Amino acid sequence: MEKRGEVIKPKTHWGLFAVLLIVLVVIVFFSTTNEQVEDGLDIRDVEGIPVLWEHGMPYFTRFLTTDHLRLDLSGVWKFRLDPEDCGVEERWFDPDFDDTDWFDHPIPGSWNVQRPEWMDYVGSGWYRIRFIAPQSFSSRFNRLVLG
Repeated sequence: MEKRGEVIKPKTHWGLFAVLLIVLVVIVFFSTTNEQVEDGLDIRDVEGIPVLWEHGMPYFTRFLTTDHLRLDLSGVWKFRLDPEDCGVEERWFDPDFDDTDWFDHPIPGSWNVQRPEWMDYVGSGWYRIRFIAPQSFSSRFNRLVLG
């Protein structure tokens, strides 16, 4: 009960204030650490190089001109449709998987124009190629660019 002449002090919610302050500091810190470019895109520093990322993956925009080493993987790749979506279960990604009966697909190129029956196909398809990366690629940030 209040007494006459007593000064009433408002209650301070220091705990809530501290939590809100911490949240604000974290938001400001992370918004300046990775510069947000647009929805789903951000710029991250990789080995001293600013790299554009899209949805958590490096987004390489300099296809033909780059100061990084390039390995041209164009040529004949193996390709197979996966209408039953069984490629993962059957481990089509395994380096030892036998793909000798797969279609020899010229890359660059679009699989749906290789055969008339593939023209309207909607579903999964698998590409495979075997290559050995040059020794100069080891211990470096490398990108695989498709398309």
